[in-house]
Amino acid sequence: MESSGVVSDFLLEVEGQPLPPTNYVHLDTNGRVWITVSTRQIPRQKAQHPNHADGFIVLVDSRGARVVAGELGYTNECLVAPSGFCLAR
Repeated sequence: MESSGVVSDFLLEVEGQPLPPTNYVHLDTNGRVWITVSTRQIPRQKAQHPNHADGFIVLVDSRGARVVAGELGYTNECLVAPSGFCLAR
């Protein structure tokens, strides 16, 4: 959503694949956008067990959108440390 109230799509796919429902979006101090996706499962509850790991983190920067971490167990948040690295939980 823009400050004017206009709503538009930001990211619909990553690496040629439709972006599943996202869980968390974070804009860091360098203007990069970090996005977590808990799972590709539908419904999402199918992934809520210890042995399932299809969550991932997307980074959007001047190079475009790309997956920077994968095979994560139900990724919930992503915060960026002062060093510039994403800390997921």
